[in-house]
Amino acid sequence: TKIGASWGESRLDGNSADAVLDELTDEMWTVGVYHPLTKHLNLVAEYSVVKSEYDQKAAASLDNEAKTIALGAILFF
Repeated sequence: TKIGASWGESRLDGNSADAVLDELTDEMWTVGVYHPLTKHLNLVAEYSVVKSEYDQKAAASLDNEAKTIALGAILFF
């Protein structure tokens, strides 16, 4: 059984011609467990959290968060 983790972030900056967007930031981290059933079949369980921060020039900032659980299998051939 293997345990893995990943993290990533992206940023989009607005420019002087952009009337709405000041900055958009997305961040995601994932933790997963991978268990081999056979040589060609692995069971997978992953938990992810995504956070988005949308800073607007003329209005209040908008923040969103999503939490996801994924269960499945990987078939190697």
